[in-house]
Amino acid sequence: MLILHGKQSLNEDVRDAVADKRKQGWELDVRLTWEAGDAQRLVNEALAAGHRHIVAGGGDGTLRDIAEALALAETKASLTIL
Repeated sequence: MLILHGKQSLNEDVRDAVADKRKQGWELDVRLTWEAGDAQRLVNEALAAGHRHIVAGGGDGTLRDIAEALALAETKASLTIL
């Protein structure tokens, strides 16, 4: 699961990278944060759906929110920061 700050939705480099990974056979779900609490909700949804690897992209606040949500979930899921 790739979780990005909402402003990244218009980033063509990000869109191209996601398209490339999908062409390579990756099953890559993409979610965007928009307001406070989104990172926590999206991480919880990802874990409930069985995702065990979270890729995070955005600014300091978005990355902190995602890392904090994973820590609070007490999971063994891994985190990659773009």
